[in-house]
Amino acid sequence: MIKREKANGFALVLSLVLLMVMSLMGGSLVVISSTDHKSNNSSDEYQQAFYVAETGLLEAEKDLVNYFMGDWVKVEKEGVVSYERSTTKGIPPTNSAVPDTSTPCYKSFRNITKFGTDASNPSETMLVVKHIKGVSFYNLIEPILSNLSASEASAQEIEREKKVLKNYTYEYFMVDIGKAPFTESGSSIASTSVDIVKEGTAYRIYACGIFQADDVVIPSFKSIQACDLLGVEIGENASTLEFLSSFEEEDIDPNDSVTIFESQTTAFCEDIDFGSTLVKGYLTMDGIIGAVEIVVQNNRNNRASKQGLLRNFVKANFGDFNINSEEWPGYKIWNIGPKQIFYYYWERENRPTQEGIAVTSEQYSYVLLVDEYEN
Repeated sequence: MIKREKANGFALVLSLVLLMVMSLMGGSLVVISSTDHKSNNSSDEYQQAFYVAETGLLEAEKDLVNYFMGDWVKVEKEGVVSYERSTTKGIPPTNSAVPDTSTPCYKSFRNITKFGTDASNPSETMLVVKHIKGVSFYNLIEPILSNLSASEASAQEIEREKKVLKNYTYEYFMVDIGKAPFTESGSSIASTSVDIVKEGTAYRIYACGIFQADDVVIPSFKSIQACDLLGVEIGENASTLEFLSSFEEEDIDPNDSVTIFESQTTAFCEDIDFGSTLVKGYLTMDGIIGAVEIVVQNNRNNRASKQGLLRNFVKANFGDFNINSEEWPGYKIWNIGPKQIFYYYWERENRPTQEGIAVTSEQYSYVLLVDEYEN
């Protein structure tokens, strides 16, 4: 005799369990999809804010160019309207304005050299050439959007884009960082013609793109004819040394007191020709910036130093000296706030001349001795 057990209700329980599992899976997919959507929107906002920051840089550059070359003025001749440069040109603007240090844009820059007109007095309020805040990006781009044809975008798409762009503003300020040499080149049939090295005024521009809805601030900055040694954050984390292409944090040897990284000088000084040079970053075992140095790469005839490109830059920015004087000790040091500028020029018999400039501080100046002992 076979005894059968009743399984009444098993199918109902199994169905409920499967329904619950599928509901959880569906809910998870909804959450994941929503999170990805928000992430994509946030990424788009940051990207757009970056473009707005770039616009701030361009507008600041235009501001400086207009100051030197004259503003564009509307001219009408014989019924034809055109634009020409004004004949009124300004002298190089200097640091005479007090910036608003409370803005998120200003606070976002860690590499600002907060000196005023007297760099030897770090307690003095930093001055700038000009500080422009809260400029609407929409007002700049609106004429383009208004002239789009129906084939390029629908009216609803244009209105939607206008609504988004109204949330973006940019801010910028400019700093006169001193004199810098530049090369004026051209072509000539004269056999004696050469490139001319002149001295100009260097400016550093800081700009931010700001998305007002979520207070997203994207900082950006650019140097014009500048090589800002004083802008190097001595004593800070090495991650700020973006110009050192060979730098990897895992390359720092914790057993060495100092690790040295090298790169092409053009990565640090984009607009200045120093000839044959390298830039070095000196990092402590903790990954802290101890010094940054620009080194002239001389051959046996010392051609690079004879050009005087680095030497002229040092004189223009930090002070005069005479390497041909019998009293020349081989180096000169400038103490500027908490930082030290160290320039050296040593002639050696039957060996290439050593020349370079470094920024460091009294606390971290020992890192430069490591390279000297190795040589």
